[in-house]
Amino acid sequence: MSIVKTKVQIKKFLSLPLLLIFLTISAAAQDSARLQVRVVDPNGAVVAGAVLTLTGDNQNRQFTFTADEQGQYFFAGIPPGNYSLSVKAQGFAESTRQIEIKSSDAITLDVALQITISERIDVRLVEDNLTAITLSGDKLAALPSDPRQLLLRLQRLAGAGGNPNDLIIYVDGFREDGKLPPKETIAAIRINADPFSAEFPEPGRARVEIITKPATERFRGELNFYFADESLNARNSFARERAPLQMRNFSGAFSGPIKRERWGYFLEFSRNSREDNALINALTINPTTFQPFPFNATVSTPARTNAFSARTSRLFGKTHTFDARYGFVDTLQRNQGLDSSFDLPERSVSTNWRENSLRFSLLSVLSENSFNEARLSLSRKRYRAEAVNQNYAILVFDFFNAGGNQESLFLDEASRNMRVENNFTRIAGNHSLKFGVSASAISYESTDRSNFGGTFIFGSDFERNDRGFPVSIYSYVSPLESYQLTLLRRVGYRPLQFSINQGDPFASLKQWDGAIFAQDDWRVSGRLTVSLGLRAETQTNLKGVNFAPRAALAVRPFKNVESVLRVGAGFFYSRVDSGITLDAIRYDGSRVEELVVQRPPFFPTVPAVLNRAVALTTIRTKSPDLTAPYNFISTISYWQQLSKNFNATISYNWQRGVHLLRTRNVNAPVPGTNNVRPNDALGAILQYESTGNLQRHEFNFGLQGSLIDKFSFYGNYRLAFADSDTDGAKTAAANSYDLTSERGRSAFDQRHQFYFESYVQLPFGIYFSPNVFIASGAPFNILTGRDDNGDTLFTDRPAFANPGDAGALATRFGTFNLNPQAGDRIIPRNYGRGASQISINFNLSKTIFFGAEKSGQTAQLDQGNCSSGILQKIRCGLDRRYGLTFSADVYNVINRTNFVEFNNVVTSPKFGLPNRAADARRFQLGISLSF
Repeated sequence: MSIVKTKVQIKKFLSLPLLLIFLTISAAAQDSARLQVRVVDPNGAVVAGAVLTLTGDNQNRQFTFTADEQGQYFFAGIPPGNYSLSVKAQGFAESTRQIEIKSSDAITLDVALQITISERIDVRLVEDNLTAITLSGDKLAALPSDPRQLLLRLQRLAGAGGNPNDLIIYVDGFREDGKLPPKETIAAIRINADPFSAEFPEPGRARVEIITKPATERFRGELNFYFADESLNARNSFARERAPLQMRNFSGAFSGPIKRERWGYFLEFSRNSREDNALINALTINPTTFQPFPFNATVSTPARTNAFSARTSRLFGKTHTFDARYGFVDTLQRNQGLDSSFDLPERSVSTNWRENSLRFSLLSVLSENSFNEARLSLSRKRYRAEAVNQNYAILVFDFFNAGGNQESLFLDEASRNMRVENNFTRIAGNHSLKFGVSASAISYESTDRSNFGGTFIFGSDFERNDRGFPVSIYSYVSPLESYQLTLLRRVGYRPLQFSINQGDPFASLKQWDGAIFAQDDWRVSGRLTVSLGLRAETQTNLKGVNFAPRAALAVRPFKNVESVLRVGAGFFYSRVDSGITLDAIRYDGSRVEELVVQRPPFFPTVPAVLNRAVALTTIRTKSPDLTAPYNFISTISYWQQLSKNFNATISYNWQRGVHLLRTRNVNAPVPGTNNVRPNDALGAILQYESTGNLQRHEFNFGLQGSLIDKFSFYGNYRLAFADSDTDGAKTAAANSYDLTSERGRSAFDQRHQFYFESYVQLPFGIYFSPNVFIASGAPFNILTGRDDNGDTLFTDRPAFANPGDAGALATRFGTFNLNPQAGDRIIPRNYGRGASQISINFNLSKTIFFGAEKSGQTAQLDQGNCSSGILQKIRCGLDRRYGLTFSADVYNVINRTNFVEFNNVVTSPKFGLPNRAADARRFQLGISLSF
């Protein structure tokens, strides 16, 4: 990158904070009479999310808004007069008081609410987690409408880093499999709430709780259309020209009463059509000239999703609320499976995913101090994938993949899921007690013909003489050269491995899991809260019951300073995925036989019958002592209010993972025995084990605040150190008999992460929300591209070497020996380091209100109809019937090239260089009509 270009990017990056400072000063200059309200409980703890309604004497001026995370709200630009202020909060009795406001007033009020139990709310005496993030109103409106971008935004807010599996999503108490509801149906999002709650199997940092909009007391609706194409986008740095792109997302939501104040409905539908593209950046061999030539192209990857849901809520008597909903999703995708940038178009796959679901919940108020919440979820899912090319596959490491996509040759999977849970809450003095039980069952029926066509693998090889013998163990050829010389039929050159599956592809599985928990949130005093919990979990296909105790306390250390010190620790178990058991059932050597031939002599023609003298059977199994992985997490954090509108948090988290999953070949050739395996009758025995571990240290510093009613922000910097000896159940060791060399950086360990977002009210009712994400490079594994130890796994890593050693290969990551001998020190796992990432995005929107004026109670602000928090009369148009919102989302504003994939085979001439980049700058436009 040139110096001039670097200076331009720095100027672009620095211009954002300067713009925010200017907007902040402009907003401050427009301030007028205002009312600041702070909502607390009887002990002085803040009450976040309280609903405040300010009503004028003539009933024609009425404003309704929601308090922020600090229990505060600023009413700005209020006309003089007499008003009634009503404050409502979940779990507290309503409070009402009269207020007189003059033109120059700046009134500050503390409203203390009395604890009670409402008909619809789960109440706890424990203080709200002040490090939690709550998104509603304007903050929610500024989130992306694109589901992929919205999920990425939530990952960054939660600090999930590069591992999407760290993020667990709950929608109205129901756990989702990575799915998000349409943004227009969301009322609020909470992140990191109750981090050590025994109610949930995972910690709060990884949990996103979404609350959807309820059925309303009057008819309301919303229609949305979002559009994007390539005309405004930038070109991907690896593409020769700007790739075509079309996105058409149409959605709508309607709700209203069936019987006023007793029975309502909510309907939602959407159709998302997206014609994106996959970039191919490969180097292959011309079949005529046998010379290397670059293959660079973009392939259209059309996808279409139709979704529909219907929900009804009914209040029975005064104590029971019943909610029922039905959901349907159908997704059809073409030309999938081209994600690596090495896959040629012929490897594309067509997929179809369909789900039907039913969900029921019942909330019952049993007494003034207790209530019960019951949920039942039923779903049926069907997934089908089929490769467009049924031929055998050719994989040439770090250069290209051709032929059929054998990983997804054909898959037809049906699953039925049921989950039932019941939670009971009791308020007893200063104790908030909660008890619960849950159970789920899943049934799989799967037909999987993966690799039934066979796969040839080409990796690194030695330079060979005219008799086919290596010239020297220090003279290498790259995977592409090996493939080229094999096509030219040079003596001694052939694929490193051929594998093919045969047998019955059908397998089925049933699995249950269950859990019980108890939680006590005890307010010892107004300055100390103690939380104790215990969770017990079990599942079939594993032995034993896992107990997960958790504890946390929150203390206000200073009388005259708004601050909270929090300490917590707990055990968190992970369920073992049913796919592991399904693999062990299918690939047991009799149902499906996975045959492997080392250095096959028959390329490119696959014989009808393989020679069983050289074709070894690979099986997959589970370790007899396989157990559920768990993490012990401890944290200490300190939150302090720096001023009336600003607060900061600093925290330290320590995590230790135990019994983490990995794969190990327990029948690998014993070192020093000339490829003798413990069981000579079989090839590889790939065993799932729970023998991995992880250790992570994380430091966080967060700052958030607001200025008047027109500017608020949230910023967080994270420094983390994570090392482990496995990255998941599919991680295989380089040496099955020595796991000590597997210790290295976790694959998702991005050492530095910075995230900042703000919400700004511009003049003329324009709303602006930028966000910035900066992260250091993620690690990647460095491989030799060979299987030197004969375990059929291409996970071999080089050893460290000194410059000048025989065969030493110098790289920008160090000097390596590609032929490690006994006693040589193998490089750690994930020793490579990728490039840093910078992403600046923003949302810009403007709402126009029109139509006949409302009157009386219908003039109240409807949370689903208008965002809260920005100049009530101007922003929300409370006296108008319709709202028309125009929006624009811009991703990667400065068009920075963020590399996401690196060549990791040492003998490749492009080793260590990037081969794929994230999206270049993209625009998305939208229009929304609410009524």
